[in-house]
Amino acid sequence: MRRMMLFCVAVLAGGVAVADDPPGVKAKSPPTADKPRAFTGSIQVPPEKRDEVLKLLKDKGLKGAYVPEAAAPETVIYRGPKADYETAYDAVQRHLHPEWYAPRGLPRKPADDKGAPAKPADDLKALDGKWACQAVTFDSEEVPADVAKALGYAFADGKLTATGGFAKQGGSYTALDRTVTYAVELGADKTGKTIDLTEDGKKKARTLPGRYKLEKGKLTVILNYKDSDRPEAFESKEGSGTGVFVFEKEEEKKK
Repeated sequence: MRRMMLFCVAVLAGGVAVADDPPGVKAKSPPTADKPRAFTGSIQVPPEKRDEVLKLLKDKGLKGAYVPEAAAPETVIYRGPKADYETAYDAVQRHLHPEWYAPRGLPRKPADDKGAPAKPADDLKALDGKWACQAVTFDSEEVPADVAKALGYAFADGKLTATGGFAKQGGSYTALDRTVTYAVELGADKTGKTIDLTEDGKKKARTLPGRYKLEKGKLTVILNYKDSDRPEAFESKEGSGTGVFVFEKEEEKKK
């Protein structure tokens, strides 16, 4: 009787009476909380600077940087806590573009006779708003104007909402009624300004590599829908799976 009372007290108090478990049955361990998934992000660098950047991050104790197989020559991947990725990204930009971070009151180092280059953050701010498509060339073919103009871009808070689209059926292009949201990452390499659009909210999100030009209310973008190679020029060749899109900012059109 005394033993039964002690056992009841142990159970009520939340204890585990190992000796009273049935023979051959082990007590189950309490469930453990799932560990948060590591964040994975890309950092675009000039191909000739990639090894230098990897060493820089290693020296700073940021060990999540690596280059996966078949990665584009300008790509560095960072996997780890998101705060570490942001620290790594900032360190790379400061290393590659010290002129962007000149102290206030000191002249910035110009990229050429036209003055200092625009920072990606500045371009993101300039992109904010709605853009109306004026023309599209896909796989070297000019998409009909009525189909192209059904496409619209809207940038806000580092994301792009693309409305409309097109598909080629039976030798002709047809407008599509759809909406896709992308996370936007801007950068630069020795060829020019780069853009990466990653589908938002998908476990296996696709990233579209490309380039962009932003000048006086006009946005030109080339994107690769076929593979992970970044286009080198604003030219869509036959069979390349690339599209060149020309937009005008809607506010500019009204003036």
